[in-house]
Amino acid sequence: MTLLDARLNDTHKIIGIKKDADCDDSIARRLLDMGFTKGTQIKIAAIAPFGGTVLVSMRGGMVALRENAASLILLDNKVDGIDGGTVCQKRDLSNATGGRQCVK
Repeated sequence: MTLLDARLNDTHKIIGIKKDADCDDSIARRLLDMGFTKGTQIKIAAIAPFGGTVLVSMRGGMVALRENAASLILLDNKVDGIDGGTVCQKRDLSNATGGRQCVK
């Protein structure tokens, strides 16, 4: 599961950074430099309603990531959240609104 698959307000641990053939390693290197390392606990704090940005809380701070970077962060499937969070589903980007739709 990637950061894009996570639910709002849930807490996960990072299990790694995915190597993507479509992007260069500079994005993965930058994520590691920012502290997105194996075993780091993160909480999904906010998701932009029409896609584009994911806000995570980690190591005492907040970091906003574009979807292309968030898709490289691999998370465990264990969830420590209490309320079950909000599911965000990808939409067809060819329509006028595009992005993601968040539903409880």
